Amino acid sequence: HKNPFDSLAPVIPPSPGDIYLFKTERNPTRHDTLRFTVEGGDWSRDRAKEEIRDIYVVPDPYVVGTDFESIYELAGYSQRRVDFVNLPPRATISIFTASGKLVTRIEHESDVDFGRASWDLTSEDGPEVAFGIYFFVVETEGLGAYRGKFAVIK
Repeated sequence: HKNPFDSLAPVIPPSPGDIYLFKTERNPTRHDTLRFTVEGGDWSRDRAKEEIRDIYVVPDPYVVGTDFESIYELAGYSQRRVDFVNLPPRATISIFTASGKLVTRIEHESDVDFGRASWDLTSEDGPEVAFGIYFFVVETEGLGAYRGKFAVIK
């Protein structure tokens, strides 16, 4: 039988924010299975070079002892953390004190758009970091580096 979409032209590739709508000729039942595949997702190096400027830290400033910490409660105690947002699929995040001392490095690898990596506010030695201004450098192969800063306050 003829596909009703065959007569539609031209084919327009999907773009961010598109909504897919599925229509059926009858109401689905719990025994029905739907299977679909979406092809064509791509990663553009040129676009990524522009979007690297969209990397930021949340929350900024991080305020110790606020209600924000309760969002990340785990096993009865809150987990302090900040998130690096809008990371490219593969990146190394280096975090430094205001005096330039390396605090820690985070290896990020995720193919999900708008990548996110968390930092638990501890140094490589283990103790939690002090209050102050911190600098970060996000390095990516072929895209260069992006530098930023954030604050941890009491």
